[in-house]
Amino acid sequence: MDQLLRPDQEELIVGVAKRKGIVKPEIQTESGSNKGDNYLSAIVSVTVRDELGDSKLNIIAKKVLKGVQSRKSLKQIFSTEALVYQELLLGYRELQEVNNVKDPFRGSAEFYGAILDEEKETIIMQYLKENGFKLWPRKVPMDAFHVEIVIREYAKLPAASMAFKNVYPERLVLDIAYFLIINSSKEVLSDYQKYLGLYHDVLSQNLRELGLDPEKTFSSETLMDHWKKYSKFGVLMSVLFLRVNSEDIPDKVGMEKFKLSDEAEVRYKERITNAIEFMALNDLA
Repeated sequence: MDQLLRPDQEELIVGVAKRKGIVKPEIQTESGSNKGDNYLSAIVSVTVRDELGDSKLNIIAKKVLKGVQSRKSLKQIFSTEALVYQELLLGYRELQEVNNVKDPFRGSAEFYGAILDEEKETIIMQYLKENGFKLWPRKVPMDAFHVEIVIREYAKLPAASMAFKNVYPERLVLDIAYFLIINSSKEVLSDYQKYLGLYHDVLSQNLRELGLDPEKTFSSETLMDHWKKYSKFGVLMSVLFLRVNSEDIPDKVGMEKFKLSDEAEVRYKERITNAIEFMALNDLA
């Protein structure tokens, strides 16, 4: 048995591989995350090869970390994530296809399956790194080009959500504030209204293609009202995580004993200063 996977996880992966046309699966694994990359889970990178041919499948297994407390909350987190992939995003995808949306939301990996038994929670997904994607280094602020890409994709999700259930994206406005603070440089933050405008432009275009009137469904004025009301909570959440994003967490050091190096302390102070200035200048304190 592979040391990184349990028998039930291997069984699930073998089933996925056979559905994908791999006749005789051979599983190879390696760790897909560093300590601190995922606070409640560990990532295993899985390559499945066909012993009878050249077929290959690249998978990510996201599994619960041992010894994590708050079991009830953790089970709910995995169950909710599986539900989003199994039902919600599938419904959004079908809705966008029916309405021939030109640039639909595609910002998720393909979902292959899940184990939701307590203390065994696992989610199996497509390995996006094999498609050219990679994690942005969390210690480095994201540049304007990549911020714009993420904001565009963010906007497509609530458009599908509003068309699907006619709901309003108060959380997603909070998420935009969190995303901008945790990932952006001071220069990008100073131009935040540009990114809110971009968000609403993409949102409006997708709403029109889904048969909704943006001005009636979610106008730019409504977006700004929600921004003023909810964004401060997203900013406050991001401030809590800036410290962790400033340094790698050593494998044998727990989060509660985690200390910044001198170099990371400088990065942290610079980014926390930028966040505080942003809050003060935009009346979000």
